[in-house]
Amino acid sequence: MKIFFQQLILLAILSAFIVSTPLHAEVPAEAKEAMGKGYEAAKQKDYLSAILHFEQAQEIAPESPDIYYNLGLAE
Repeated sequence: MKIFFQQLILLAILSAFIVSTPLHAEVPAEAKEAMGKGYEAAKQKDYLSAILHFEQAQEIAPESPDIYYNLGLAE
């Protein structure tokens, strides 16, 4: 139950961040590539690899809310 509430709080924080961030921030190709690798790893249920790829994308494009959202889901 405690984990559920921690995840709910994280989702609320991420939602607030997404709302306060410009909607059309351009994401560099390198970040998109890392995101794609993260998606593929998550589809295979390899969440550790997915997290690593999403963190790599986050370093490249820290202003992208999609990266934070997917990183939160993978964690």
